[in-house]
Amino acid sequence: MRTELGEEDGLMKSIESTRPVRLGLVGLGDWGEHVAQAAERVPGVSIVACYSRSPERRAAFAQRHNCRPSPSYEAMLADPEIEGVIIITPNNAHREQATLAASYGKHVLVTKPIAATIEDGKAIIRACAEAGVILAVGHQSRREPALRRLKELVDAGELGQPVMVEANISTGRGTEIGPTEWRWRRDECPGGPLIQLGIHHVDTLQHLLGPIRCVQGWQRRAVVQAEIDDVTGTLLEFENGILGYLGSAYSSSQACWIKLYGTRYVAHYDQHLGLTLSQDTWAGGPVRRQVANGMSLQWPILTMQEEVAEFAACIRTGKAPEIDGAQALRNLAVVLAAVRSHETGRPVMVDELLG
Repeated sequence: MRTELGEEDGLMKSIESTRPVRLGLVGLGDWGEHVAQAAERVPGVSIVACYSRSPERRAAFAQRHNCRPSPSYEAMLADPEIEGVIIITPNNAHREQATLAASYGKHVLVTKPIAATIEDGKAIIRACAEAGVILAVGHQSRREPALRRLKELVDAGELGQPVMVEANISTGRGTEIGPTEWRWRRDECPGGPLIQLGIHHVDTLQHLLGPIRCVQGWQRRAVVQAEIDDVTGTLLEFENGILGYLGSAYSSSQACWIKLYGTRYVAHYDQHLGLTLSQDTWAGGPVRRQVANGMSLQWPILTMQEEVAEFAACIRTGKAPEIDGAQALRNLAVVLAAVRSHETGRPVMVDELLG
């Protein structure tokens, strides 16, 4: 099998020659469907069991994906055939589900954010470390080919010295959130689009440029009826002195882009359009060079295939995942620091939350 993601082929080969990695999946909504379809295209990986609180949903999911519907989450974890679990559930459920999985000796891949609070995130990391199981966190955006290419260019110094970054990730789906959904409530979805969407860019930006040191954030409810805010703006200061801005909204047309300003080139990443470098001058005008294509967002999503393949390879080899608990916890801390900044009206150091 060939894909656009070069990383994935090597990961697949590392598990194809061994016995299949058997996984359980909890959380069978839209994103759980994404994960299942991706896993079906990874040789050497099999989703063998699924769980949802709804018997009808898990039965239908099991039929679609040829796996067993587990009568309870604990029953799934007690199954000796299952080596790891993929957790695609609401933020505030992650701690209980991940720590319980670790207590059964199951490896854990949990969707982003790692948790809804720093305390819960630390508890997940501690439980997995004490149980000696893999903990991987689903920040898959950095795996996009255009962002992989941007990372290469930054590391090679091709952009010159990075001095500033701007980014936005937004959708209009916040207007669809209903009062029975967990995303409706501030306590379960602090920061609204910032914790659900913006955190993708937080992970990518820290991957590209290093840790974010300090943030100042603003959140507003402009359009949605939910308790959460739907428009956010966050100023970023990185430890290396780079300054940045991150916008994230639940009430606009879809946007997913990053502009990274270097002393030689400006890198323009767009999820649909790919990666372009510009080197404009007053005298010469605009100069553009395409260096990577955009990514199709049709199911199955290629970045998710790589993520599942890597998780399985880590289970087989003991190798650490690319995105572990410590990185995911800092991503969460940046988001929650922005929320605290809005509440207090002052800049917040990220390490204040990490303790």
